[in-house]
Order: sequence, then C-alpha cells, then structure tokens
Amino acid sequence: MRTIFLLSALELVMGVGVAVAEETPIDASSKLEEIVVTATRREESLSRVPVSIAAMSQADIAAGAIKGIEDIASVTPGVQFQRDGYAATLSLVSIRGLDSLFGASTVGLYADDTPIQSRLSSDGNVGNPYPVLFDLNRIEVLRGPQGTLFGSGSEMGNVRFISNQPSLTQFSGYSHAEVASTQNGSLSYEAGAAAGGPIIDNVVGFRASVWERHDGGYADRIQPWNGDVIARNTNQSRNFATKLALGIQVADGVLVTPSLLYQEAHVADNGRFDPSFSNPSAGQFNSVTLLPENSVDRLIVPAIKVEAHLSFADLTAVASYTHRTADLTSDLSGLLGAIELVNVCPSPAQLCGYGNPLDPTYAASQADVSPLFTGTSVHAFTEEVRLTSNKKDAFFTWVAGVFDDHRNQTDYQLQFSHALDPSGREIFYTLQTVVDDQLAAFAQGDFHFTQQWIGTLGIRVAKVKTAQANTNGTGALDAVPAYAQIELSQTPTTPRLAISYQLDPDNLFYASASKGFRIGGGNDPLPPICDYSAVPKTYTADYVWNYEIGAKNKLFDGRLAIDSSLFHIVWSNIQQLGQPACGISYTFNGGGAVSNGFDIAMQAIPFEHVRIDLSVAYADAKYTSTVYDGQGHVLLQDGDQVGYLPFVHSPWDINTAANYEIPLAGDQKAHMRLEYQYHSHNPGPFLNQIKTSPNYTPQYVPDPATNLFNARLGWSKDKLDLSLFCNNVFNSHPLLDSYGQATAEKITYGTFRPRTVGVTANYAF
Repeated sequence: MRTIFLLSALELVMGVGVAVAEETPIDASSKLEEIVVTATRREESLSRVPVSIAAMSQADIAAGAIKGIEDIASVTPGVQFQRDGYAATLSLVSIRGLDSLFGASTVGLYADDTPIQSRLSSDGNVGNPYPVLFDLNRIEVLRGPQGTLFGSGSEMGNVRFISNQPSLTQFSGYSHAEVASTQNGSLSYEAGAAAGGPIIDNVVGFRASVWERHDGGYADRIQPWNGDVIARNTNQSRNFATKLALGIQVADGVLVTPSLLYQEAHVADNGRFDPSFSNPSAGQFNSVTLLPENSVDRLIVPAIKVEAHLSFADLTAVASYTHRTADLTSDLSGLLGAIELVNVCPSPAQLCGYGNPLDPTYAASQADVSPLFTGTSVHAFTEEVRLTSNKKDAFFTWVAGVFDDHRNQTDYQLQFSHALDPSGREIFYTLQTVVDDQLAAFAQGDFHFTQQWIGTLGIRVAKVKTAQANTNGTGALDAVPAYAQIELSQTPTTPRLAISYQLDPDNLFYASASKGFRIGGGNDPLPPICDYSAVPKTYTADYVWNYEIGAKNKLFDGRLAIDSSLFHIVWSNIQQLGQPACGISYTFNGGGAVSNGFDIAMQAIPFEHVRIDLSVAYADAKYTSTVYDGQGHVLLQDGDQVGYLPFVHSPWDINTAANYEIPLAGDQKAHMRLEYQYHSHNPGPFLNQIKTSPNYTPQYVPDPATNLFNARLGWSKDKLDLSLFCNNVFNSHPLLDSYGQATAEKITYGTFRPRTVGVTANYAF
C-alpha cells in the first residue's frame, strides 16, 4: 500500500514539474565545494576566513532537506535549538552551551542585513521569528561575539539567512514540491517557486519567490475525564512566505536593492503529549488540554540597501523596518489544578484541584477550562552604514560603521477561569511594553604584517537605553502595583583581538579573543499567590569573553577539508531565570559561568562518487559561583550545569552523512544519502534540583541521549531531481522537553516527528 502511495505521489509531483538547485557533482577528480561567505563584510572563501563559521550553500540545504532552524541546529556543530513546553511559540537557540530563557536573545538572527530577533518576555511567551529557508543562497552560522562587524552586537554569535539576490544580466530560477506521509498521522506537502533576471539589461533586475508548506499532525486531543478523542492529528501547521527584490543600477558603481519579505506561520495545536494517556510505542500521542494551542505569527520586513564603490572603500547603507505580530491561545486548566487555590480548596495548604478521580489536577469537565490569550508585537527601525576598504593588497584593511536600532516590543497575557472566578472577569492580566534604543559605532582593522601573518583589532562602543512599562490587572493571580515604569541605560564597550597565520593556500591557523554583551531589562512583580517578594526591579547587561584557537585545513588535493576550533568562554553578570513554585518567572543577574569545548567539521571525498560529512561538537558549560536571592535562598550553586531544566545543552553533538552518486546513461545519475544525528544526555547537576531554592522543580528532567536516522534515494537528469526519503527511519520517540509549570502539574513531553516517508521533486533553470 505504501509503495502504491509513493508511486502515486511521484506521478503527482512530476506533473507539477518542480525543483531546486543543482548539487555539486561528486567524482574522482572533483574537489569539495568552496563556499564564499561575507562574515568579514567582504566576499571571501570560507577556508580563508579566520573565524569559526559553519556555512551551508543552497545545494547543501537541498541535499540535507534542511527545513528550518531546528534542522540547522541539528547539523551545525555547537548550535542547539529547543522549544519551551509552556508554549509552542517559545523557543531557544544557543551556541556553545550558553543559553538563556528570558531577556534579549544571546544569538543574533539576520534576514539578509536585518536583525529580527525578539526579546523572550515572561509576559508574552513568544520567542524569535525564523526566516523560511526557501530561495536562500546560503546560511552562515558565526560562533562567538560578532559586535565589531555586525551592528546588533550578538553576544554568542549570529545565524544569517542570506537570500538569492536579483541579477541584472542572467535569468535563473527553480521550483520545488514535496508530499509525505507521517506514520499514524496526516499528509504533509510543500510547494514553492522562485525566479529572477534582468528587466532592463544591466540596469534593473528582479528576484521573486513564493512558498507554502503544510505539516500534517500526528497527535490527538482527548477528554481527561473519560479518554474520548475529540480531535485527531491536531498539531498541524501551515507556513507561507513570499519575497520580492529589485536591483537597480542607478549609476556606475551604485546599486540600490529594495526588498520586501512577508511570511506567516499558523499552528493548529501543540504536539506535546501526556504520558498517562499516551502510548508512544503504538504511535499514540494524546493531549488532555481543553483547548487547542493555536497561534498565528506574521513577519513583514521591507528594506532598502545601497551599495556604492568609492575610490578608497565600498559603501553599504541599509535601512529596514520589522513588523511582527504573534498571538497564541491555550488552556491553563492544568496549571490551576496544580496550585493551591484559596478560592477553590477548603484550606490553602490542601491541594484539591478539580475533583477528577484520575487525578485532581486534571479537569473534570469542559467548564474547568482556563483560556490564556498571549502575544507579542514588534515594531523596529534599523539603520546601518558601513565602509569597507577595497585595497586588498594594502598593509591595513578595515571595516567601520554606525548602527542604530529603535525596537518597540509589546507583550500581553490575559487569562480566565470560571473555576477560580465564576463572575467571568479575568483572573490574570499583564501588558508589558519595552522600548530599546541602541546606537553603536563599530570598527575592525586587519594589519597584514606579511603575506602570511595578519593581526586583527576591533572595537564596538554602544549606548543602550531601555524603557519598560508594566500594566497589571486586579484579578486573583495579578501582581501589584497595577502600573510600574523602569528605565535603564548602559554604555557597553566590546573589543576583539585576533592573529592568523596562512601557512599556505590550504592551511590557515588563528587565535582570537572577543567580548560580547546583551542588553538588560526589567521585571514585573510577582503576584501574592507566589509568596515571593525577592524580585529585582531591573537586570543589567551580561557579558562574555570568548577565547578560541582554530584551524582550517585542506588535505589530499582538496578532497578532505577540516574546520576546527577550541574555545574557552567566560560569562559574567549572567541574566538568570528565577521561577518560584507558582510557575511565574522573573529575571535577575547573578554569578558567572565558563564553557570549554571544541567544534569540528570535516568533509571528505574518500572514494569516487562518495562524499562523507562529519561534525562533532563538545561543550562543558558550568556555573562558577553560588548565588543567593534577597531572602537568602540559594538560586544556583557552583558546578551546576548552565541552563534551566529541561533546557540545558547536550554536551556532545554528532552529525554525519554519507552521499553516494551512481552515474547512469547520458547525463543521468542516481544518488543516495544516509544521515545520523546524535545528542548526548546532560547528567547535571542542575539548579532546579536544589531543594531549598525557589527554583526547585523536581519534575523537570534533562533529555535522554537521542539517535535519529534519515535516508534519501534519488534520480536526476540535467536540472531535474526526484527523491524518495524516509525521516526518522527507526521511528524513534524519546521523551523530550519535560514540562509541568507548577510543581504538582502533570508532566508533558515532546518527541521526534514519527517516521515520515515522502517524495520531492526539484527543477532548476
């Protein structure tokens, strides 16, 4: 039956006539693909850039079936991505083991030249937006602080999504389609097309793309009082994106590129499941929430870029506007059933919940529903002007610029519960507006002492102002006072020093030290139900010093490439998450941490038509001091692993892929790809396990070690490529991201998407 389905799907896709970029051929004489990056604000070969970078070309994205940020993290050494169990819209990207659940993102996210990352707010529960990966030229992941070249001053690194640009001289394009079936779930499908070329030769060109994807669900929603299924395959999602860009040669050496990106993401429900009502081995993933957790996230980024070639430097000026709205609806009946509600229980010390005979924390009827409406809106204006010297053979080459960012983010939460307040008025309301203004000057210079030795010196000086206003309701769970204002101003300075040695064209060695920071903010007070008042009004910037040595080597006539680095990171004045047993969080500065480890990526063509990819990353990130709150409670201890369970890094990450091509008659060929991903278990200890701490949440556990296998078999001719794929070949279903907001709340889990089999068709022209 499955064979019939796949053949039918293949015929369907061939009828659509779609495809993607060509992959680099693998044969006896070929060398590994050389990717050109702009990490130093110049176009340079990846192997010649003395920075720890992972780059994926358009061919890499297609060959690895990279669909989103989660896939990027899975195949990139030192990068991890996790979703918060509290809301599907909350997610965390970390680099080299250092992560944070609240405040400004430690990792910068760029859509071309526009920073789009958001604050992680306890009042909104909406994380970062992530650009779709259709019609990208490449993805660049830069590890370590990047403030001396990138104006947003990313603390731990950047992830850059770089799209294909308009051509003024040549037409090109591609189309892509996919259909797949998930075991015990519904169908998924995807289609997209992109094209571009000259409108007026050598004067005006365009690039346009449109893409849509539907991911079928595999989790059901049931009633927790009788187990009846009320909705099947609820965790479906739909994503849509389109982009239009023009290239206009307004004068010799002057190119103007206006562009507009629009994307939206619709999620019908969360894929988390309750193990008491589920059987993962039988493909049964059941949620007991009374409402589906649905969300809509829209992102619009209009931008204009001006590039001018001057006699002494290349000028780049970028102005952009980011408009984002995201709204989420969910059910918090489980939380209310797990905390001691004076209005419900006979005694504040007694937990009686809803009276469900299976467990009092589960709802006993639909009347126990507690709708939560939450969301965020972001309006940001960003301008950057930079000059890059263009005398490549000069003793001193440099980049200098000015960055200005005005970012207004508003987050809200609104919760109801007839069980707690039969009058129907809200039991919790909060609205937080944060305005961040950042003005920075940055510069970096390279001293070419010889053709082999280069010294680098960079600095970034910023002036950062944050104005925050919190408005709280008067419901049973609301904090006081009803209105509070917070202002914070800082002037961080972050330098970078490096030395590199180009032994020969194929071997580069470097060492660097760089500093990074992220901006601070303020806290809402906690409601009285938390019985916890030691909450600081503000939290300030935290800082890292990143020390690393690295090498980029090509061996065996370019058939083996190794990109490696060793690092030691010191994190100070850390913005930490505090979460008393009531489940409501706050942020504070406390203590320090170190992360030691390495990341290494290797590509090899060991035999004719065979390419092997292997990446290994290790990070040991631990706190280096014990921190107390204002009431003398221990919040974290020296030696604890960095992070807040279950969102702690995996010490070891390994990804390997084997690609094999078989030449056929004419210009046809068959190709196979096998891929394996491994993430290790983090043994702790963790701050959540300190019994005397308000952070004590014994129900949280770290993820187990995971193993994931994917396989692909395809055929191509000229510009057409057809492939059959199987993701999660062995149908692995580990219990991941354990979460229960209050101490007594039942734990829910996420897992891998079950075994998914499908077909793709790609066509380039």
